[in-house]
Amino acid sequence: MQRKYLTIIHSTVGVYAEFLIGFMISILLSRYFSTSEYGIYTFVNSVTTLVVIIVNSGISLSAIRLVSKYEGDLENISHTIRMLRNKLNIRNFILTLATILYFLFFYRGADIPVKIVLCFMAGSFFKAQYIFLYSVQKGAERFDLVAKTILILGTLNFLLIAIGVWYQQPLELFFLIYLIISFLFYLISSYYTRKYIIKNGILDERENVSVNQELSIVKPLAIISLCSFFIMKQSEVFFLKALAANETVALFSVPFNLYSALSTLIPGILINVLLPKFSKQKGPNLDSQKSYLMMKSLRYVSFLTIPISAYIIGYGDEIITLIYGIKYNESSSVFKVIIISLYFFSSIAVFNSYMITVNREKSLMHITIISSILTLVIDYIMISLYSLQGAAYAYVIGIISMYVYYILSNGKKFITVIDLYFNIKLIVISAISITLVSYVEIDNIILKPALCFFFYLFLMVFFIFIIGLLDDNERFEINKIIKRILPI
Repeated sequence: MQRKYLTIIHSTVGVYAEFLIGFMISILLSRYFSTSEYGIYTFVNSVTTLVVIIVNSGISLSAIRLVSKYEGDLENISHTIRMLRNKLNIRNFILTLATILYFLFFYRGADIPVKIVLCFMAGSFFKAQYIFLYSVQKGAERFDLVAKTILILGTLNFLLIAIGVWYQQPLELFFLIYLIISFLFYLISSYYTRKYIIKNGILDERENVSVNQELSIVKPLAIISLCSFFIMKQSEVFFLKALAANETVALFSVPFNLYSALSTLIPGILINVLLPKFSKQKGPNLDSQKSYLMMKSLRYVSFLTIPISAYIIGYGDEIITLIYGIKYNESSSVFKVIIISLYFFSSIAVFNSYMITVNREKSLMHITIISSILTLVIDYIMISLYSLQGAAYAYVIGIISMYVYYILSNGKKFITVIDLYFNIKLIVISAISITLVSYVEIDNIILKPALCFFFYLFLMVFFIFIIGLLDDNERFEINKIIKRILPI
């Protein structure tokens, strides 16, 4: 029991630290750069994200699943790491080289200098390695190693960027910092993996038939990861870059950064540990155990995402202005639209974890392929017609379409674990609470969002207990926490 709580604590520390540091960096750079420069910076980061996803697609998810499955079996873990890393290295070299050549010889824009191309692609090469090693640590449930790495290097990254901003350095320097930090992430995560996961052992070079058979999941998971990028990972940025100005890319990226932070900060802690937990489920009632875990996870997602979405819809303007400044005012309307998809995005992550652990990768692959094609078509049409607002609506439509497709393709299995009546009640009390809060008049732009949030939180808790929204287990857990804090 103690290990379970330590895992959650370490995972929470890692997720929160990564969120807070990344969040502060995004604020710092968005305020420092012009909207055009920040648009370029965002576009380049989206390219690196896409490259890293393609390199790691299928490999990192396989690492989480297999390392978790072979818990305590050093030979199989070592063989798994070696086989997956060989695949990763081949992809990484080919894709990094191809992307560099594209930007040097085929990219038509003149807004990305050669220095930037070389820095961000070298950085993405090391980041792909780090993401794989992070997945190995995640599969072994060594979230303490992840938390240490993020706390040390994340802080260093922020300090270097803050120094660059203080001395008003050009755009190129910040990509050099990205390269240095990515390399350090790789070095430390590699050291931790060898010392604590494979215990400084020599990777087994013998053939291992059982592991090789398990690695057949890499291909479908690779397609799933790549298609998921287009649905959930800012594919709209690429269309905005091609069809609109750099400023428009920045105006979309600012609210999307906030949205991504919320999806990581709120349900992300659960999602971070969910795949290993699904993989470890054993016993005669395996299917019912996983269904129960999925049902509880979806309730957790609803509890957090629905009230937060209602608050953002009510106070999105103030939040954007307070955090990013008045030059991004136009972004608030985008924020209020894309926040609608927070519940659906988080629920899809739960569905993914479940389907991967019950060997339904092919079904998941078909869902993501069809959903990604639909998303790309919607992106092109909506952005061509409505530019910035079109990108916001295209993102929401893509996420909801994918969610609906999950439900339709899995029939009763997913319908039975979704408590629709519970969600409706939560939506109603969130709407009532935010409406009551809207009558509070505070002129201070800094104090208003914070004070209104606490009033909103008080109303939500009040209504949740008044209508009895918690089940018996949830009330029991809350009572235990209260007794520990306030022993009677």
